[in-house]
Amino acid sequence: MGVEVPDNEGAQDTGVIGPAAAAVAIIGVLVGGSILSAPVETLSLSKTGPASDALSISPSSPSPALTRGPSPTDLPVIASDQGASAKTVVSPEMVVKFKVDTRVKPIIDQFWKNPAAARKAFLDLRAKRPDLSGLKLDRVTYSNELVLVPDATSKKSTGAKEMREMARKLMKSPDIEYAEVTMTAHPGGNK
Repeated sequence: MGVEVPDNEGAQDTGVIGPAAAAVAIIGVLVGGSILSAPVETLSLSKTGPASDALSISPSSPSPALTRGPSPTDLPVIASDQGASAKTVVSPEMVVKFKVDTRVKPIIDQFWKNPAAARKAFLDLRAKRPDLSGLKLDRVTYSNELVLVPDATSKKSTGAKEMREMARKLMKSPDIEYAEVTMTAHPGGNK
């Protein structure tokens, strides 16, 4: 004995019932799981007075095993990566893009092969451009940008405020497309 379903010639299966049923099933599992994981309270019945018909229903305290979570000593401890300190240092960086990168293209190309030689070539460029003084080459990007950081050997201190002022001055140069200061966090401090 089966149930016959009439064939409707104009009816089309839109494929909505399957995903909708799956969504309802998922929601049911989530709601059911949250209900099952909630602390269970037991009810206690007690007589409230001389009349035997009057009963009071009050929740008793939940079981300590269900309400108590793990103690802090039971939780795993996350170890520092390779003994690095938890101190984080934030340092400014300046990303500089030249409009015509013929002056910096040799530095960028050389950086991928020999970073030390590229940094020396940047120092030669910096000697010709006073607007780059106090900066040193940290790295280059695949977009032919120079990432510059304050030069620790410079006589003047260069913080974020000074870097923004330097970027503003660089933007006035006709051969600079952009100069943007960013702050980068270095976990574990400077090593």
